[in-house]
Amino acid sequence: MTAQLEKPQTYLRPKEVAQYTGLGESTLSKWRIKGRPFGEGPPFLKVGKAVIYRRDELDRWLAEQAATDD
Repeated sequence: MTAQLEKPQTYLRPKEVAQYTGLGESTLSKWRIKGRPFGEGPPFLKVGKAVIYRRDELDRWLAEQAATDD
């Protein structure tokens, strides 16, 4: 049996997420603290004091936002 190797997970910092999505870093920060008015912002992780976003979860969240905007 051959073991399949998974693609390494890409993690992004808030500044990188802001550049990738066009959202402001302050918007992302507010969503992490308060949540969005009509749902939640993209899923994130806290590792110590660091905030990181998984690229695959961010892409999934963006696709969901596009689907609900129609």
